[in-house]
Amino acid sequence: MFINVLRNCNCCFDSNVVVAWKSLKSIKLEDSVVLENDHLVNLLSGCPALETMELYRVEGFSRLEIKSSNLKRLKFKEYWVPSDEKDHSLEIIAPYLQHLEISGDLYDLKCRLVDVSSVVNAKLTFNITCIKNILGEESDEEEEDSCRDYHRVLRTFVHDNLQKLSCATDLTIGTWFTEVMCILQFKGVPIPELKCKYLTLELRMEKFNFYGAAVPLRASPYVETLNIDMDTSYFDGSQCHFELSYLAKADNVDLQSWISCFVFPNLKNVKIVNSSRVCLKDHTEQGYDQLFKLSEFVLKNATVLEKFIVISKTRECKRCSMYCISAYFYQLAGQLLGCPRASSNSLIIFQE
Repeated sequence: MFINVLRNCNCCFDSNVVVAWKSLKSIKLEDSVVLENDHLVNLLSGCPALETMELYRVEGFSRLEIKSSNLKRLKFKEYWVPSDEKDHSLEIIAPYLQHLEISGDLYDLKCRLVDVSSVVNAKLTFNITCIKNILGEESDEEEEDSCRDYHRVLRTFVHDNLQKLSCATDLTIGTWFTEVMCILQFKGVPIPELKCKYLTLELRMEKFNFYGAAVPLRASPYVETLNIDMDTSYFDGSQCHFELSYLAKADNVDLQSWISCFVFPNLKNVKIVNSSRVCLKDHTEQGYDQLFKLSEFVLKNATVLEKFIVISKTRECKRCSMYCISAYFYQLAGQLLGCPRASSNSLIIFQE
């Protein structure tokens, strides 16, 4: 009997046992499986036909080296670093990998992409929690310095990973990654040029703040399709003062200074999708103005734009029992109809 797909949970691996699943093409390990480095080597060497690997809440390893040219897809979600581990880094070496997805909470893990030179589709929607929140530290001067040093390391980590994925065709970036790119911009650190043709920003925000979204857009001169999938939620206090202090600066930034004299020569399709269920009556006009200015800027500088679609997935707000969410985006689409456009053939479309 040939096994093509294996799903396993709550299991343990013994490095002394030889794995020989010659026909296995897909494997999913999940729910707090402990998988050490030698276990991974044993597993991968015993599955030569493997094409897809999914690791969900799997922990214990610090190096994932995929030598097989058959394994093209890797999904990695959530990782908790054991408290007794001194090294909180994970290296991924996969020169033949084509599809890479890293999501969920990585807590204190720095996932370093050493070699992912063949990746064409990358999705980075993970979140890394500040070390102060992990350790439950109070805010004194010494701990503030520790926080700043920690974020300096994270900025380097994000910058290096962007460089490794600069040739990916289809790139999806989440909120945390976008926010770090925003901080890099404030620090004057050049963002690597991205060659992606399809750029998706999955933004989960406490309030509308879109100037950070301008940073990856500026770094993507070849982009043909831009998707902004946005959702808002109430603030849970998970961000530290260091992060909030930089993100607050974006409220007062002039968008023109962020993307000065920039033209989108290849951008054909833009889609803004709202999935929020938070009452928009609580949001300030400033957040609405930011989204409008970003949209207006794209219209003025996308020379071959064909469609600009605004979608509201939520109609009636459960809090105010009104159509505040749908009305917000309908109003946005209406205002954009009157904006100057670089492309005379572009269409503004509103959908519910």
